Amino acid sequence: VESLLASKAAGGTLPDPAVYMSKADIDKHLARFDDGAVRFTSRAEVDQYGTEGNSEAFVMPKSEFDRIASEAGGNLRIVEERLSLVVGSLSRGDAIAVYIDRQDMPDLRVPSGNELGANYRWMLGGFTLDGVTEAVVNLKNAPFTEIPF
Repeated sequence: VESLLASKAAGGTLPDPAVYMSKADIDKHLARFDDGAVRFTSRAEVDQYGTEGNSEAFVMPKSEFDRIASEAGGNLRIVEERLSLVVGSLSRGDAIAVYIDRQDMPDLRVPSGNELGANYRWMLGGFTLDGVTEAVVNLKNAPFTEIPF
């Protein structure tokens, strides 16, 4: 794992998750999204582009969003920490949470770490540093519903 992440840090690319995860593990991981997914994004970007994300948008299972929202009590810094986001990425802006139904995510996949949104804290295996499940999906044309947090 360390050698893969070192390769990425040196400008290389990381392998597809199918290289280090079994099909059963990938299927189990993606099944966590059967009740839909949630993504944090910016209201300004949704208003400007009419979409909640790009073709490599990171999402979390709705059930995990519900737990994190309850634990955070509206404190976006706690959410940033749980999602391994850079401090201020949610708490300094106009962040909103959006829900995407599972049927609207046909290309849901375990992230490779090569996605545009993968930051220096990204980890192999589809979990944040704090253990929150994550996946990647193309949200360019996906319908969504804004949800309170």
